[in-house]
Amino acid sequence: MRIEQLEYFLQVANYGSLSLTAKKINVGQPTLSAAIAGLEKEVGRPLFRRTRRGMDLTAFGREILPLVEKTVDDYYDIRKKAGIATPVNLHVYLQSTFFTSGILSESLFHTRSMFPDVSFTLLHGLISNVIHDITENKASIGLSAALDFNLSRHREYATSLNLRLMPQYNDNLCLFVKSGGYFQSLTNIRLNYLPDKVPLSIPRDLVDSGFIKSQSRWTELPRHLVFDDAASLYQYVYHSDGIGITSVLAARFNPLFSSGMLKAVGLADAPINLVHYLTYPIGQSLSDVEADIIQQTETFYEHLSASL
Repeated sequence: MRIEQLEYFLQVANYGSLSLTAKKINVGQPTLSAAIAGLEKEVGRPLFRRTRRGMDLTAFGREILPLVEKTVDDYYDIRKKAGIATPVNLHVYLQSTFFTSGILSESLFHTRSMFPDVSFTLLHGLISNVIHDITENKASIGLSAALDFNLSRHREYATSLNLRLMPQYNDNLCLFVKSGGYFQSLTNIRLNYLPDKVPLSIPRDLVDSGFIKSQSRWTELPRHLVFDDAASLYQYVYHSDGIGITSVLAARFNPLFSSGMLKAVGLADAPINLVHYLTYPIGQSLSDVEADIIQQTETFYEHLSASL
């Protein structure tokens, strides 16, 4: 149980509406919903009745209201006596995937300077995690990347869950190797001419999306290793002196590539397109912070496209 959960409970009880509370205290509605749901799960009882009018306290919610008020007051009295500054209890949860974690970090620079007292948690997972975490109010905004032939399916699924999916940028897959390693001399390579006995290191998002099955150029399944996160895949390829697959943009904004430890290698095949897109709820109030993150991410991709 966290103090911000108790504060959010008091605010929702006061305003009687998640959307109004979110607007008044500048917190995204998904973040607010997640805090209330987590608190209800922890106490094992519903605290609010969800009605058309908004959020009404249950009998148990009304019973603990004065206790929560006293607990929050006591908490700040203790901080005051200890000389600890009062924190700003705004926490924004964002979700990224293998190909977009570096991009989301880049677009946060401006938002962090505009809202220095806000805490951010950047979650990382598979494409399937993004939509799940937003619908479950575990994250406010997601930034993902999917193969272009899967985009319409992702959009239909997101729309069915009342989520907006906004394409931002067309990226391309590429291979990568260790700089100065055995495959350093590679410049372009065809997927069906990968060196024998060298497994291809692949992000799980590509495997789950049907990437391997879609490659008719492969007469048989190549030997491969599957990784859930970028850091593990990049480190493995570096230490094993192997070959991995990533995207042009992911490599551009990863320090292992900019420092010269890893080297991107172009694909001689026809381009394999990867579409970056934002996902966020439709019809829910976004805080000023979350709206700024979306704007900064869109601006980031616009500048990137203009520079090419």
